[in-house]
Amino acid sequence: MKKTIISVFIITITLFSMTNCKSDGSDIAIEGVGFDSLVIDTVAHLTDDPSSPSCRISLHLCYAVGNNAEKINDSLMRCGILSPDYLSLSGMKLSTKQAADSFINRYIEDYRSFYAAIYRDDKTTEQADLAYILHTRVEMGRNGIICYYADIDNKMGSAETRYTIAKNILASTGHIMTLQDVFVPGAERKLKELIAEELCDMTGSYDEDELEAKGYFANGSVYASHNFVINDDGIEFIYIKGEIADRDKGEIVVRIGYSDLKKIMKKWN
Repeated sequence: MKKTIISVFIITITLFSMTNCKSDGSDIAIEGVGFDSLVIDTVAHLTDDPSSPSCRISLHLCYAVGNNAEKINDSLMRCGILSPDYLSLSGMKLSTKQAADSFINRYIEDYRSFYAAIYRDDKTTEQADLAYILHTRVEMGRNGIICYYADIDNKMGSAETRYTIAKNILASTGHIMTLQDVFVPGAERKLKELIAEELCDMTGSYDEDELEAKGYFANGSVYASHNFVINDDGIEFIYIKGEIADRDKGEIVVRIGYSDLKKIMKKWN
C-alpha cells in the first residue's frame, strides 16, 4: 500500500512493505515473531519559500508482527533509535506508524522553531539544511534472540555523523535485554579485562597503559558498552565514533567469543 500526502510545506511518502527486514532476504521468524517494514520519507522547508533550507527525514523501520508484537514495537520506539527521544516523555501506547508520525511532526516543529531566526539573520547559511536518515534491520541472534540494528545518519550542512544502535530482543517474551539480563552479578571486572585484552590484540598494544597512550579510553577506565549484539559467535560491543577514542578511528566493535564469556553469562532460556 502506498500513501502520498502533499502540502505546501511538507512532502511525505509512506510505504508499507510486506517483505522482511533482513539484508540477505531470508525469513526472520522465531517464537512466532516476524518483521515487516514501514518506510516514510518527508521533506519540510524552513519557510513557505520552496527555495529556503529544508529538513529531510527518512525512516526505514522494521516492526514486529505476531507474538509480543505490541510490546516489542512500543519498546523499540522508546529505546533511543529515534533521536531526539521524544516518545520517552509519554506513556501513551502507539503503533509504529503513530510513533513515527509523532516523531516527524515534533522534529519538524523543533527544526522550524530553532532555525528560523538563524535563517533570518543569514540567508546563505547551510546549517539549516538538515537530514535525519534511519535504516533498521534484523538478524537472528543466539538462543532465541533477535538482533535489531538501527543505522543512523545525521547531516547538518556539510557536517555528517553516522552511528549504529543495537538492541537484543528475547523473542519468547518481547523483552529488550540489558547487560544485567545477560551477565551474572559481579561480571563487570571480567568483562573489562576481556574487552581490554581484545582491544589490545586489535591495536597491537601491550596493556591498558599503551591503549591509553594510543588514545583509547583516555578519559576513563575500560567499560562494556550498553550498545551490544548477542550473535551466534559471541557478543559484539559497539562503541560509536568518538566514544572511546579519537573520532578519526571511527566506530569500534569489540568481539568476545562465548568460550571466554560462558562463566559470567546467565541462561535466559
